[in-house]
Amino acid sequence: MGILALALQIAGAGNLNGKDSDESQGIARVEKAQVALYTSDPGNLWNRLHHALHVRVGPDGREYGAERLDPLLWSSTTHLRNGPSYERARAVMEEFLSTRGERQIEDPQKRALLQRGLWAVFDWYVSWPYWHAGGDAVSKAVQPAFAARLAEIIRGVALTPEQIQKLPDNYVAAIAAKEFAAQYDSNQPSKPFLPPDLLYPGSSWIRLGQEWGETVAPQHLSEFGGRSVFLVFIRLPGSLRMTAQYLERVEKLKRPNEELPQFPAGTQVALVRRMLLVDSQGHLRVSPLVESVQIRVYAEVPGKDGRRRNVEETRKQQSVFEFVLDRAKLFRGKAGGLHAIETTESDFMTFQTHGFDPFESKQAGQGEFVKGQFPMLLQCFVCHSGSGVVSIRSRLSLGFDDDHSGLGEAQKTMRWKQQRYEWGLLQGIGYGTHSAPRD
Repeated sequence: MGILALALQIAGAGNLNGKDSDESQGIARVEKAQVALYTSDPGNLWNRLHHALHVRVGPDGREYGAERLDPLLWSSTTHLRNGPSYERARAVMEEFLSTRGERQIEDPQKRALLQRGLWAVFDWYVSWPYWHAGGDAVSKAVQPAFAARLAEIIRGVALTPEQIQKLPDNYVAAIAAKEFAAQYDSNQPSKPFLPPDLLYPGSSWIRLGQEWGETVAPQHLSEFGGRSVFLVFIRLPGSLRMTAQYLERVEKLKRPNEELPQFPAGTQVALVRRMLLVDSQGHLRVSPLVESVQIRVYAEVPGKDGRRRNVEETRKQQSVFEFVLDRAKLFRGKAGGLHAIETTESDFMTFQTHGFDPFESKQAGQGEFVKGQFPMLLQCFVCHSGSGVVSIRSRLSLGFDDDHSGLGEAQKTMRWKQQRYEWGLLQGIGYGTHSAPRD
C-alpha cells in the first residue's frame, strides 16, 4: 500500500484534493487569525513577518499555520513565489530590514524560533530547481532578491555560539513542570507520558546509531532539510541489560529489520527531534531545544511478518504519543513549550506527501480540503504499520550507543547539511561577500 493510499485510509475516505488558494479563487471572506506570538500586539513587526511567511488561507476562507511548528509549504507550492502573498512577504521583509527589526526583540528563545521558521522557508524557496524543470519556470519562481532578504534576516536574528549554548533545555523544563505522566499506564493507554530519563546519563533507554556511517533516521533528516538532529531510543521491558543484550544480538546479525528477531510486547521506541540553528558567524550549532518527541509503545507484538497492517490493526498493537514544540507555550515558560497532541487533533500532512499542496489543488472542493487534515497521532502509521520490529524504519543492526547527547548523530547531520545546495546559497548570500540584487 502506497503512502498516499494509506493516508486516505487514515482520513476515512475521499481524496486529498482542495481548491485553489484564496489568491487564485478570489475568496472575499477570510477569517483572519490574530498572530501574537512574539509580542501581545498582532501589529508588531515580528508577528507580521511570521504571519506573512507561515499563514495559508484555505478554500474555506480560514487561515491555517499560524501556530504550526513547520510551515505549510510543499514542493509544488506556488504560494510566496508570486502574486499577493509574494508581495506581502516582500514588503514586510523590506520593512524588517530597513528598520533593523532584529533589534526589537532581544529574547534569545524568540530570536531562535524566528530564525528557525525563516530558515525553513528559505530552504523550501531556493530548492525549487531541484523539484521542477529549469528555464523560465525557475526564473519566475525563485526570485534572488526574495531569497536574499530571507538570508539577511536569518543572519540578523542569529545568536552567538554562547547564546545558543545557554538556551534553556526545554525537555528538562517539561519534566520539572510535571504536566505529563512519567511512565506509560496500560490501564490508560492513551494518556500521554514523557520519560524523565530519556535524554540523560543513567537512562533506562539506549540510543540507536553509531558515530560514523549513515544517520539513524535518514528519511526524517531529508524531509526536514537537515535543520534538525533526530535521535532514536529504545527500551525493552525489564532491565537496561535486557535492552542491551537484544541490541547486541541484532547488531551481530547485520540484517534488515524484517529478518531480525522480534522484541517483546511492552517495548518502547522514541524519536526525538532537536533543533539546529545558524549562529552569528554562519556556523551550524546544536541547540538544547527539543522540537518534538514521538513515542510508540508496543502493547501487542504478533507474529513477525513484513506486511503493512491497516489502521485499526495497528492501533490495537501500538499506543502512539507525540509532543510538539508550541512557540506561545514556550515563550510563556509553560512545560518547556511541549504540547501533547490529543487524539482529536488533526493537521495537514507535510511528511512524504510527494509535494502535494491541498491549498492549491484544482480538482476538488471544500469538503475534500477539510479531509486533507488527518488525525495527527495516526499519521505515524503511514510508515510504521508493520508488526513489532518490522515497523521500525531505523536499522536496528546499525548499532547503538550509550552516549545520550547524540553528538555523533549531530555531527553526521551537520555534515549532510553542509553538502546541500541551499546551505551553500545561504552561506553565500547571507554570510558571504556575494549579495543578491534587490528589486
